[in-house]
Amino acid sequence: MKNSNQKLGMFAYHKGLSAENIVANYLIKQQWNILHKRFHNPYGEIDLIAKKENLLLFVEVKARKKMNDALAAISLHQQKRLLKAASYYLEYHYPEIENVRFDLIAIDQLGQIEHFENIILTEN
Repeated sequence: MKNSNQKLGMFAYHKGLSAENIVANYLIKQQWNILHKRFHNPYGEIDLIAKKENLLLFVEVKARKKMNDALAAISLHQQKRLLKAASYYLEYHYPEIENVRFDLIAIDQLGQIEHFENIILTEN
């Protein structure tokens, strides 16, 4: 029998998968091509990677009770991890791409989506 921490972990995992699928469908409706879901590399995980024309989009997905909680969840440490993971991805998959953007897409408990663009400003 699973203990309460394992149950909470499984709930969070499935909640995250559900949120990522909702966001992927949202992006598809916005004409984005989903390249990867939960892309893992030595520097971490990127929730979604999408491409539209010559723009590559790295998406952090957050499911929270309130939208403001999602913005607060992107710490400086998490931003650095996301940058490293994206740099690794670009080096091996799209070295020619120059247009990159990092977005946060949040989902609240009512299923409302809010899309925050350019959560990490890069030099490009």
